[in-house]
Amino acid sequence: MERLEPVLKQKFWILLGIGILMTIVGWWMATGTMAATITSRTSEIKAAEGKVPSGEIPNDGWTAGLSAVNTQQEVAVKSASRILWERQRARMTWPETVAEFAWEKGYRGDIKIAGRENYRGAYHDDCFRVWETLMPFNRIDGSGIVDFGLAKLPRQQWLSAPPAAEMWNAQEDLWLLESLLRSIAEVNGGASSTRLDACIHVIEKLTLHGGQPAGQRTLATPGGSGGGATAGAEMMTAGFGGGNFGGSGGGGGSTAVSADFDVKEEFGDDGGGAGGQGAMATSMAATGVGGLGATVASAKRYIDEDASLPFKTRGFYMTLIMDHRKIPNLIAELSASEKSAWPIEIVRVQYVRLHEDDTGGGGAVGGYNPSMAGGESSFSGAGSPGSFGESSFGAAAAPTFSIEGNAGGAGGPTSQSQVAIAALMNAVQDPNMARVAICGIITLYNEVKPEEAATTPASTPSGTPAPTADKSMAPETQTSDGTTPVSDADAAAESKPSASVEGEPATPDSKPSPTPEATPKKDETPSTPPETKPAETP
Repeated sequence: MERLEPVLKQKFWILLGIGILMTIVGWWMATGTMAATITSRTSEIKAAEGKVPSGEIPNDGWTAGLSAVNTQQEVAVKSASRILWERQRARMTWPETVAEFAWEKGYRGDIKIAGRENYRGAYHDDCFRVWETLMPFNRIDGSGIVDFGLAKLPRQQWLSAPPAAEMWNAQEDLWLLESLLRSIAEVNGGASSTRLDACIHVIEKLTLHGGQPAGQRTLATPGGSGGGATAGAEMMTAGFGGGNFGGSGGGGGSTAVSADFDVKEEFGDDGGGAGGQGAMATSMAATGVGGLGATVASAKRYIDEDASLPFKTRGFYMTLIMDHRKIPNLIAELSASEKSAWPIEIVRVQYVRLHEDDTGGGGAVGGYNPSMAGGESSFSGAGSPGSFGESSFGAAAAPTFSIEGNAGGAGGPTSQSQVAIAALMNAVQDPNMARVAICGIITLYNEVKPEEAATTPASTPSGTPAPTADKSMAPETQTSDGTTPVSDADAAAESKPSASVEGEPATPDSKPSPTPEATPKKDETPSTPPETKPAETP
């Protein structure tokens, strides 16, 4: 024990050394096993990777195929754009005295002063032609179906020859309005329709608008200019008087519920400073007496007019009195692309029942009075657009409907007009009648010049006749001769005798071809005589 005492005194260091040694040995053994495992797994992964068959990824072929598909799609888009443009081009009609000048410089090109002067005189006749496509109701003779005065048709007036740009804009509006009115006439049954067939009896408003693209629009604040149905109803009552819009006799204090809405909510701000009701007032002021094209200069004409797009868009807004059950028919007719050259997208439809939702009461049916709906007073010089609430015949509109009261002051209507007005009022009194407000976007395709399409076919016919002529000559020489080696000699032999016969026969060139009978005798004398003469000698 005494000998172990020095060792026991150093037991701490001895155990520490043993512990360190065991740690090192353990770490070495563990790392060795881990390294072996890593090596084995790495080799297994590499071996498995080697078993995967190597192939070429078809990136180049896929890219080439995709580019070919893109090229085909671009060609298809250009072809479709050209077809759509040509379809619209066929509908772009001008008055007869202007047509020869309008297309001299191409689409939206400059127009000579003679054409512009002619257009100033023929424009109103063209407006009347467009208006008649609707079969409008005439209070004088009682003809027509839809109560829509000519004064409500958006139009322009000029004191002098208008600029070419204004001509194109005005005529373009007539093209769009004609398309809209024609759709309404078709819903009513076409040219042979009657009052009983019609479902649309009154057009109260019809305007065209510009605006902002969808990504740039901001919602109009309610209560602003024309902000919503409530504000629209207040403007209707304040601007046109309670008598014509369902106000009780003498009071005019009740407010009629309106289907109107602010077009800025759907089209955005056009910069003109007028909403749904203000835009109508501006249009009426511009087209009424004294309104010589006084439109808002800063208003945008189109909604989408980016030069990179193959089209531009223009909005429309109209309010109708119609059978609400036929609203789907009207939407389908307006948006039927196969009938209209200008595709239409219906954006918003809003309506109120004329007899259940309108709260005006009174004698006028749901706020409608035929004396107010025509608007002929603007042509007769009867005041400003502010007097639109008065009767078309000069007398104030009565709160209750009567034929004499509505037509008074004009010498009394004929019995035919009385019957027609009564039939109109009976149709409007139908319980299914509603006041409908519709807005939509009309697409106008830009001009597509057929330059690329013209150069491609022009090069092909010029190159095709050359090979066809060569191919046609080759079969003729082969079929005439039958065998290729003899064909050249026979062609030369046939050409020489024709020259020799026409020329002098005494020349040495004419000897080999005097007649076809002499040549075989000289060439084949031993063969031919033995066949004929031995038969004669015995």
